[in-house]
Amino acid sequence: MSTPDQDLKAAFALLDISNFKWLTDEDLEDLPPLTKKGSMTIPLNQETFEGMKAKSVFTGHWQTQSRTVMKEKRNFRITVRMYQMGVDKYIEANAVMIKPDTVHKAWDAIKEASAFIMGENEGADWNENACIARVKA
Repeated sequence: MSTPDQDLKAAFALLDISNFKWLTDEDLEDLPPLTKKGSMTIPLNQETFEGMKAKSVFTGHWQTQSRTVMKEKRNFRITVRMYQMGVDKYIEANAVMIKPDTVHKAWDAIKEASAFIMGENEGADWNENACIARVKA
């Protein structure tokens, strides 16, 4: 018997979303090492893109070399974690770019993943302050 988390990852693996491959647990283990240290963590509790962008937290190379990391075409990895109120375990979706592109294309994957997770869990109360997206290179 599969868990809802496994079902969610399997559904994402079947989707054909432009330049992203949605990953299963096995796919995550087989990824090559990251080329840059750190990440960009984006809070999903903001009303606008500008709000999310302004509240994003950068670590490692993302902080010290942000222009280089974001402007060069890379195979970015995207993780969206969403938390329901009163539930300790998060629901997660992971994707990797198929062809190198700039970080701006990652917003499409973040939007799609969060919409899919909320659609699969209709009626759920979300802890908006805990829901995040993390992008790595």
